[in-house]
Amino acid sequence: MKSANVMIDTSGKVRLVDLGLAKFRKTFEATRTMTVVQAMGYTFAYASPELMMEGELSEFSDAYAFAVMLWEAVFKAVPYSEYTITGMGFMVKIHGGLRPTIPANNNHPGIVALIQAGWQGNRADRPKVKTMGNQLDDLIDTYRRNGD
Repeated sequence: MKSANVMIDTSGKVRLVDLGLAKFRKTFEATRTMTVVQAMGYTFAYASPELMMEGELSEFSDAYAFAVMLWEAVFKAVPYSEYTITGMGFMVKIHGGLRPTIPANNNHPGIVALIQAGWQGNRADRPKVKTMGNQLDDLIDTYRRNGD
């Protein structure tokens, strides 16, 4: 899951398209794991540490990707664009805790907390995507009521 694969149709519904990992679905459904070679169909910036290092695809890796996409939407920037790291070095840095930079002057502490919860290094510490979506809806409603 990455922002380039999120589209809004004419009725306003959000659709996920062009899922590069979908071709590995049969293998994944049978084993719930993927080899690192299979997992290389992902885009590094949106891939969770466990997907990059272990090839493990789960609802927790979706939460990680959702958090990166939310960061991208809120801060209107390309994730990790401030870094020049590539390949294995990039994977090691993300596994070690590197995340896109949160601007110090942001005025959305609730959304920042949601982003940070979603991209936790330990997959078990991440909320489910559905929970994140519900929290985001609540935050947006609060911002609207407050005129933010």
